[in-house]
Order: sequence, then C-alpha cells, then structure tokens
Amino acid sequence: MPVLANGKIRLIVTGKCNLDCFYCHNEGQAKEETFLRLASVEAVGAALGAVGTRAEELTISGGEPFLHPQLVQIVAAAARFSDHVSMVSNGVLARPEQLAVLAAHGLRKLRIGVDSLDDTKPRPSPGRLAGRFVLADVVRAASAANLAVDLNVVVTRFNRDMLGELARFAVVNGLSIKFFEHVEVAAYGASGRVGGMAARPHVSMDSALRRIVEGVGAPVTFEPTADFGESNLACRVDGVEIRYCRYLCGFDLCWVTGTRIDPQGYVYNCMVNRGLDRLRDLTPAGIVDSLSRATARPCRARTRVD
Repeated sequence: MPVLANGKIRLIVTGKCNLDCFYCHNEGQAKEETFLRLASVEAVGAALGAVGTRAEELTISGGEPFLHPQLVQIVAAAARFSDHVSMVSNGVLARPEQLAVLAAHGLRKLRIGVDSLDDTKPRPSPGRLAGRFVLADVVRAASAANLAVDLNVVVTRFNRDMLGELARFAVVNGLSIKFFEHVEVAAYGASGRVGGMAARPHVSMDSALRRIVEGVGAPVTFEPTADFGESNLACRVDGVEIRYCRYLCGFDLCWVTGTRIDPQGYVYNCMVNRGLDRLRDLTPAGIVDSLSRATARPCRARTRVD
C-alpha cells in the first residue's frame, strides 16, 4: 500500500487567508484561523524516513501560507524529506527579502494565484487592496531569489475578458500558466462527513480556450497531457506551457496531486474525503498508517465525466 498518493504530499499550513475569493475551496478545509504545527511536519518527515520514503514533490498551500508565523521553518523541514518544495500563494504578502530567505531554506518554486492584472484587485475578493500589487514585481523578486514561478488562474465571470491578457503576460515573461475551471463548494469536509464540490464552469471550456489563443496571438492547439489526460489540456507558446485544468474528481484523478495534511491533522487525497482520516498517533508507525489509509481511499465525489 503506497504511503503517499502519486509520491506527492501537500501541506495545507493554514486555513486563514488575507483575501476572501468567492470560489475558494480552501483545499477542502473550513476557512478558519488554524495553523499546521511545525512539530507535525517534522513528525511526518521522521515517519517517512523510518520507512525509507521521500516525497517526490511537496506543495505548501492554504489559506495563505505567508500568514503562518513559522513558514520558514516549515519549508526547511519539508525540504529534508522532499525532492522538490513549491508553494501556492496569492503573492500579495510576498516581499523580496522573504522570498530570498525561503529559497535559502529549500523552496524551489512559487505558484502565484492571480486572476487579473488589475493592481488593486488581482482576485475577486470583496473591495480593493489598500496598496498596489504589481505581479511583474513579485515575479522579478522570486526570479532574483532563484525561484521558478508559475501562475494559477481560476476562470470565472470576474475575469473571462482578461484570460487572453493573462496568457500573454505569462508568455512574455516566460511563465507556465494554468487556467482552472470554476468549482462550486456546497460543503466543506469535517469530522464524520465528507465535503461537497462539483465543477460549475462560469465560462465554457471552448470559450476560455478561444480567448486564451486570441491573447497569445499564436495558432496553437490544446492537447491532453501525459500526466492528467483529458482533465488537463495543454499547448506551448515560445516554450511556455499553457494548461486548461478541469476538476480532477470528475476524472477520478484527484489523487494525482498528492496526499493532503491540513492544520487540524486531517489526511486526505480527494478533498471530499476530508474528515475520514486524521493524524492522532504521531509515532512513525501511527503516521504511516494514517497516510496509507487516506491515500488508499477512492474519490467519493458524486460528479463523474462520461
């Protein structure tokens, strides 16, 4: 029985965020002011080491990771049991000196979630930012710290007219970019029950792809990817990969992104399975058992793609 789904792990370090985007599924967890304990991360690393396992990839997400007071220590601990550490962030709180420190402690990639190039409203959170968020400045700071940078975009009515502009920005700056279809959250997972999520695209896939192609101004064709098949369609423009990503539960592929551990110790690969397994016994044997059981669970989402 594999310990980690697809050899990957996702550390959801906090349920708290500085923004409040209407579409946010928060990796299946409730939106609460919770923080993953550094001791738990270290215990997971020790458990994997005890069975001779390393994570091929480790992703740090949230909530907003920059809100965690021990983010640097978590990155350093994660780098000890993973071959590649990346972090998903909206980037608003990122500062050049922080990025340099994180890189020095083992972070290799920053994946910035941004839905608009509007410098006071980069995401559909209520209101506008008090200060300016210039995506190009964050990209330059991350690159200066020797971090690879990707962009994540959620396709909604908010930004349907900006998809081409975002794709063009990615190509001009040499950044891979992923466009994710909108997922509706009916319920968050909790102890004793599963969450409820389903794909509810605001913009049809064909329309989104057409706008992206118009933006980059290149005659490209999107094709299924080797790692995600029909759930991820991709093309390359001037060496930059552009992906359109569909809701993975519909393809029984949610496990491909790895085994999640959230701030409350829940362990799950499919987000709708949150609440069924939890890290209670923090001995190496107990952690490996929890990870293995959660990793083995099939997707329980109701929605399927024919």
